[in-house]
Amino acid sequence: MNNWSLVLKNLNFPYDIIKLDRGDTILFDKVSLVYIGLDGAVSISKRYLSNRLVTFCFINLNNIIFSSKNNFNYYLEAKAFSESHLMIISTEDFLQYKKKYVDIFILEIESLRIKLEQMELFASLLYHKSLKNRFLNFLLIMCKNFGIVYPFGITISINISHLDISNIIGSSRIAVTRLINQLKKKLIMIFKQKITIYNPVYLTYCLTSDKYFLSI
Repeated sequence: MNNWSLVLKNLNFPYDIIKLDRGDTILFDKVSLVYIGLDGAVSISKRYLSNRLVTFCFINLNNIIFSSKNNFNYYLEAKAFSESHLMIISTEDFLQYKKKYVDIFILEIESLRIKLEQMELFASLLYHKSLKNRFLNFLLIMCKNFGIVYPFGITISINISHLDISNIIGSSRIAVTRLINQLKKKLIMIFKQKITIYNPVYLTYCLTSDKYFLSI
């Protein structure tokens, strides 16, 4: 059982659980709530008033997101990439119980550590001016978070479309399709919208030097 579910159930903690099917999108409104990932894969993005979308993390097992009513120029948007479940807790209840029970505080620290790692990984996408490097970095992030190791490579376990990738890395769907077609020659395979990377180490070399990418 998920760590949060186990601890909060034993404490008779008040919470709700919502189910998201693949493709479902929800907006975190101005109510202060705490969202905890129980399973699945959900992207969390900032949707600015200009309609610009910036994805800053994926939440799955034990990730935690605080939705604040103090955001004036953006709101949080969540999109499920697989069947997912989120636990929802009022911020007021969460803060009260955290003062009483050290187990909740310990879980919060661990969940925030996971979230920080996620945010650092996605922030690294913005470091790259090159679209190619942003795309390669994205594939490596997905391998780390959702990769399943097989003898022939690593398969990203969630279905993700070219349009979704383009939104996350700040590109166009056509440009992403062009890059995927180039990589499909030697480095990746796509089956039922799941990407398999034959050699992630070589993909890292492509990220560090154009000579490896151009030799594909």
